[in-house]
Amino acid sequence: MSPTRSDSGNDSGNDSGRNADREPGRELGHELGRELGRDPHPGDVDLETEILLTRAVDGLLSEAEAKRLEQLLAARPELAAELADHRAIKATTDAMTARILADAELAEPPPARVALRLATASVIAGATMLAAVASYLALTDASVPLALRIAIAAIIVGLLTTLAILLLRRLKTHRRDPYRQIDR
Repeated sequence: MSPTRSDSGNDSGNDSGRNADREPGRELGHELGRELGRDPHPGDVDLETEILLTRAVDGLLSEAEAKRLEQLLAARPELAAELADHRAIKATTDAMTARILADAELAEPPPARVALRLATASVIAGATMLAAVASYLALTDASVPLALRIAIAAIIVGLLTTLAILLLRRLKTHRRDPYRQIDR
């Protein structure tokens, strides 16, 4: 038997502490329902029933679950309103998703962005080449102290390692990014 709400707002029966465990959004649903003139959760829907309602809205009920839901709806007519609310929420969120996808621009990046990427790549390539030549000259010049040559070599190894890691991350992210075609 499901717990029922008393006029004071506390659950009756053995579940007296249940309100303390309720999610914050659930109380908001109660307040909204009262503003609309009815309580959207008249008998505090238990978890099993909530799962059945959600699966019904998503079209994922097995035959046994569908029979169980029919029994619950026959025994508790107020659940029909709950199911209708779930379906209305699903329809709203589906419509919002469709609108977002329709509004998403799936075009090639604008020319300015392409030009900026090329300019950035050119600056990085030029700086890398300049650093490589300067490092080569410093490492091969016998007049440069050994400690300085070791420090330059360590910096080069660190920079190359960092660059390799960043490139690998970018490639992995690009392959897995479901929004890579959307202009952001």
